[in-house]
Amino acid sequence: MPSFILDFLFPKKCISCKKFGSYICDACFSSIEPFDQYVCPMCLKHSITGETHPGCVTPFSLDGLICGVVYKGVMKKMIFRLKYSPYVLDIGTIMGEIAVDVLSQNELFSRVLSSHPIVVEVPLSSYKLKKRGYNQAEILSKFLANELNISFTKEILVRIKSTNPQFKLDKKERQKNVLGAFEINKKYKNITKNKTVVLVDDLSTSCATLRECAKVLKRAGAKKVYGVTFAREL
Repeated sequence: MPSFILDFLFPKKCISCKKFGSYICDACFSSIEPFDQYVCPMCLKHSITGETHPGCVTPFSLDGLICGVVYKGVMKKMIFRLKYSPYVLDIGTIMGEIAVDVLSQNELFSRVLSSHPIVVEVPLSSYKLKKRGYNQAEILSKFLANELNISFTKEILVRIKSTNPQFKLDKKERQKNVLGAFEINKKYKNITKNKTVVLVDDLSTSCATLRECAKVLKRAGAKKVYGVTFAREL
């Protein structure tokens, strides 16, 4: 169906203030804040660039955390809309455009890109993927890879255990919840060997999921793994 007919039947309106015209109006767009309170992804304490503290580094640790925007206001509503409402492709595209714009200004991200990384999405369980019909982290991964001209192969990681929603759990419970939840897809067991990996998710809080994925990727031979998320809570 032509886009002008869709726009007539289902007019776009701001996901935050409900003003008609676009999914984010100019006023709400101006409220978006880049995330600049960098933390070490292992201890969650301040880090100048978002790189893992030397004292927190292990053979299987994340090497850094890079976040796009602050998880509040219109960004909170956007992630919820993409994650839990009927899928709207335009919203995923808008999130990708915002992510590229903000991340391109990040010093650590620029350095990571210079190493010709591979993009890997945080996978959903087969149940959630079937129920939702898509993985929002995969949508962001594809967009970043296409816009930044870096390699992406979906489903390098697979989720082998269903987990409870992380937001309902405390810090220790979150780590336990995702323990052993991921493995390398046997079809791609050597694809990350000696490579830098950009591990993409839509949102990070405790970084437990990113840490568990990084451990699996490092055990499969990845040289460096950096968590990259669209948003993070202050």
